[in-house]
Amino acid sequence: GSVDGVKAWADYQNANGGLGCRKVEVKVFDSKLSPGDAKNSVLTACTEAFALVGTTATFLNDVTPLESCPDKQGAVTGLPDLAVLQTEPAHQCSAVSFAILNTGGACPYAGSGERTFALPDGPTRYLLDHVADDLHGVFLIPKDLPSTISASIPVARATQDAGVESDSEI
Repeated sequence: GSVDGVKAWADYQNANGGLGCRKVEVKVFDSKLSPGDAKNSVLTACTEAFALVGTTATFLNDVTPLESCPDKQGAVTGLPDLAVLQTEPAHQCSAVSFAILNTGGACPYAGSGERTFALPDGPTRYLLDHVADDLHGVFLIPKDLPSTISASIPVARATQDAGVESDSEI
């Protein structure tokens, strides 16, 4: 979905004169659900791309190449990352990565121990105020990987804290 979305955006931009009068070229990097391949994809992107857009790398747990990428003059500036989601705390706390689906986890985070979360509840409040004041449903939590659990639970709890009743959690 991320790849399709970014390609559609690029097609639209290019059909309307490009971005800054330049054609947008989409290069796809596949993490293959592997921390090593995720890191290698970022290393390759560092030399071949202007920015990462639509990142959905589930196992990007080493952001060193993302943050230490040099610019054309050789200065370390990092590679901007406009991520869809970030499941690993290191990725969530990276100074050069900005997620669309924010988990709201406090940064910096050492990677173990208790972590606090603060999520905006504006969309949920809007639904409660303008659609129905008794929203409820089933919350689906991916419980197979620590990274997906840590990215999903805060969002579910914040939604419940805002007033959406949980009928069940699977």
